[in-house]
Amino acid sequence: MQLPPFKQPESGNSVGNYRLLEKLGDGGQGLVFKAECAGPFFVLKFFRARELDEWGLMEVSLLQKFKHPHIVRVLGYGRWPDPELGYFYIVMEWVEGMTLEQYALTENPCARRCGGLVLEAGGECWRT
Repeated sequence: MQLPPFKQPESGNSVGNYRLLEKLGDGGQGLVFKAECAGPFFVLKFFRARELDEWGLMEVSLLQKFKHPHIVRVLGYGRWPDPELGYFYIVMEWVEGMTLEQYALTENPCARRCGGLVLEAGGECWRT
């Protein structure tokens, strides 16, 4: 994996108008932070490597198609700290409550329930 030639983001960094408050997750694809901008909270998801940029753009494209109260909205994306070579990141709305991982671990939904949730959330998009 080709890493950008920059230090990874961390709590306290400024990303445009956003200030990273705390790391929410650290996985194979990247890092997720709770961020603040002029009061309200947001989520910034950073992709670890240049090879994942296409995945990030696909995620933005897919999420922008969904209009449902139970799917977070993508508010923007960019690169940090350099606009050409930096880490690709996505800005999403902040939603209080359980993460999808927490829901799966605590509720342990069966495949039928998962399929139902996907169809409920994405029904309009699947028909177009």
